[in-house]
Amino acid sequence: MQFKPSNKALAVITSFAMASALTIAVGTQSASAVRQYTGKKVTIELRGPNQWNNNAKSFGPEWDRLVRDFKIAEPNITLKTVVQPLNSFYATNSTQLAAGTAGDLVFRQAKYTPEMVVNLDPYLKEPNPYIDGNKKWIDAFDDNFYGYEKNIGPNAKGNMEWIPFNLIGIGIFANKDLAAKTGVTLPIKDFTSLFAACKKFKAAGVDPWGWDNSFLPISWTWRVISSMFMQGEYDKIDLFDKTGAAGKSLPTSITDKSRTRAILEGKLKATDPQIQASLKMLKKFVDECATNNWSGITNNNGAVTAYDDFFAGRAAMTWGVSFGLASLNAAKFKSTIFAFPTIDKAADPLSNGHNARWGVGVGGTEYMIPASTKGAKLEAAVLFLQFLSSPKGLKWAGTSGGISPIKGKSSGVSLGDGGSDWGKPQILWAPAEAPGKTVRSIFDGLLLGTKTVAETTATLQQNWDEGAKQAVKDNKWGDETWAK
Repeated sequence: MQFKPSNKALAVITSFAMASALTIAVGTQSASAVRQYTGKKVTIELRGPNQWNNNAKSFGPEWDRLVRDFKIAEPNITLKTVVQPLNSFYATNSTQLAAGTAGDLVFRQAKYTPEMVVNLDPYLKEPNPYIDGNKKWIDAFDDNFYGYEKNIGPNAKGNMEWIPFNLIGIGIFANKDLAAKTGVTLPIKDFTSLFAACKKFKAAGVDPWGWDNSFLPISWTWRVISSMFMQGEYDKIDLFDKTGAAGKSLPTSITDKSRTRAILEGKLKATDPQIQASLKMLKKFVDECATNNWSGITNNNGAVTAYDDFFAGRAAMTWGVSFGLASLNAAKFKSTIFAFPTIDKAADPLSNGHNARWGVGVGGTEYMIPASTKGAKLEAAVLFLQFLSSPKGLKWAGTSGGISPIKGKSSGVSLGDGGSDWGKPQILWAPAEAPGKTVRSIFDGLLLGTKTVAETTATLQQNWDEGAKQAVKDNKWGDETWAK
């Protein structure tokens, strides 16, 4: 069954501000190839955070059906799902990958080096047995989002380490009923209007923007705010193309290599006016709009921040991803989604007038196989990843609000053009944490009022420096003149 939104959710989907329609013509595809695994019975364990709901034991009924479908196709393989807390999965998986004790399949967001995970190249260059007529598994993916040709996915050595289960879109979820009661006009298009709306919501006893103590609201808000201030200001640091060779990456996102060089050469500094403006605006945003007691609010949902407050009607707006569209169907209020507001000059004279951007792409649900997974478990883990790229996987992606990463195949989820730049890729944004550090460790003091902008600037620069040095080491750029 494809994802068929209610009229309410359909309005949400079609109003989402993306640059281009993403629905691709639905093609026919069958999965007659089953029982690829012929070995003895084996159990594999998948470990990752819940991106769809607040259930601490299950990713949801759609996922459970997918697991049952895989069991029917491969009766000798049992997949066990371990739901990890949103606030600790990164640290847990990072530690376990280094120690060789991770699950058989783990969520990609973790600190690791290439030798800690399985190189998937040999498998991607062979047929996916669950897709009729497929000659190379890699050919099934839309190379605009994942593949060797445009260098989307390979690590510094050119190897693939992870598989995308879906693509992700993101936006602002809003309670239309609360907006109507308080006289707020939606969508909110600029920061001047945003701050005025936040005052109205507060006066009515409603939290303007649902915020929690996970890393998500801070990370997403910082990234979008900084990208608006920085866009168009740093063309001079765009020195490497997607392959790492000398050249240009713009107008698509600037490369990590270019960003790393800029930090080491002092061409991108935390004291730059645009970064200072970003820090001050992040602070003002939280002070004016975010839930007051956000540091004490735990959220175990990776699709909608401040999930409980938003769906209980205590918060008027919050961050949400495409995975959260299904949740809106069950909401007891009318809802909508819109692009993050633009920072206008009335809100900050340093604004250059660029609209907010996010884009659609990988960064949703992505899994890799730890190097400690071997033998029958490795074979079974690869088969599950291939199963996710088959019609059964697309069915799950659609019912769970995911956008299809498969070439020419739709999951049934479409996020249409809303007329802004929100669907275009971010060209450049300010990095935050260094390896082993968290976004909250950098910004909590500033946002809670215990550290100044100057103190936060020093912490941010230290993290940039540490992260840049680690990037040089991890990517083996040390022989290049600029990295010495």
